[in-house]
Amino acid sequence: MNKLPMYVAALMMDIVNGSFFLIAGLVAAAVTDNPILIGLAGTVHFGVKILLSVYFGHLSDQIGRKPLLVASCLILALALMLLLLPANMTVVFLSFILAGITAAIFWPVLGAWAGEGADGEELLDDLGKFNIAFSLGMTVGPFITGWLMGRGMSAAVGFTLIGVLGIIVFVLRVKEPTGQAQEEQPQPGTLPPFVLIGWIANFANFTAVGIVRILFPKMALELGISSFGIGTLFGLFYLAWLVTFIIMRLYPGWQYNAGPLYILQGVGICGFALLWKAWGPLGLALGLVLFGVCVAMTYYSSLFYCQDGQPDRGRKTGYHELFLGSGMLMGPFVGGILADRFSLQTPFAFCILVMVLAVIVQTRILQQGRKDLSHPG
Repeated sequence: MNKLPMYVAALMMDIVNGSFFLIAGLVAAAVTDNPILIGLAGTVHFGVKILLSVYFGHLSDQIGRKPLLVASCLILALALMLLLLPANMTVVFLSFILAGITAAIFWPVLGAWAGEGADGEELLDDLGKFNIAFSLGMTVGPFITGWLMGRGMSAAVGFTLIGVLGIIVFVLRVKEPTGQAQEEQPQPGTLPPFVLIGWIANFANFTAVGIVRILFPKMALELGISSFGIGTLFGLFYLAWLVTFIIMRLYPGWQYNAGPLYILQGVGICGFALLWKAWGPLGLALGLVLFGVCVAMTYYSSLFYCQDGQPDRGRKTGYHELFLGSGMLMGPFVGGILADRFSLQTPFAFCILVMVLAVIVQTRILQQGRKDLSHPG
């Protein structure tokens, strides 16, 4: 199966997606001083994605991938155009909701290609290419959009809309497979410990990602960092994902080895300590890079363990998205409340607590299931 279309689509959409979050986050910060409202907008976005992802993934099996992919792009274009209207929180909320619908459609449909028909080293390679593609898109988008935001909202939105149009053109040229793959038949069995610790690590880290995406722009603005500087910081954050994905694909010794997983989660905790203290632009940049390395490790690990040697990989990958999305749903909401009650730095201290608790739970799970450590399933 030629998976190149999947990788290109992932790259293009995440250029657009990273740009949307930067634009929408800055618009929200401009129209309200209430971090609870900003956090709630992110919560609604991820809530819509969680509620609709399974439905649209199943629908794509019935009516085909292409119509839904095109529809998701058109919905995102509408979300972007709303941000050109006179700014208020109603516009911000509608834009986040529409972007949530796009995410619920686009990523499950695209994910139908990822990891299909592969296990072991082949699966590692396929998922590595997919991860590298989307993280490259996330890296490039904020750099460009941050520069464009310094020249006006219309320029940034225009660039992002051109990206959406590019995805539509690409999708329309994709040749869909003539037949559907045989439906996977899940088999009952025990839950491998590495699958479970991957889910828990992902939940903790994407709780933190949700806070960074939604609340970090406002904190950075109050510290006097320009829109270009914020875009650059987000670009470094996603660049750390990209570099880590490349290393993990080239050096596969990390599978079913708890050591690297624990070490890089510790690196992420150190990164959030720097964000919590907010020691100037250099401290923020280093904190985001360290946390980016951690997120990439837990994301790749969870996705790999869900599929490698698993008879019910579709169901387990669904739970992978559930834990990830639940973290991104909870993070902005709790973070917004903490920022309102205390300070904009407080949510980052909360992230440290969540990540430390997650590591403790992971350790207990592996201690109880040590006899399964060397087996993929």
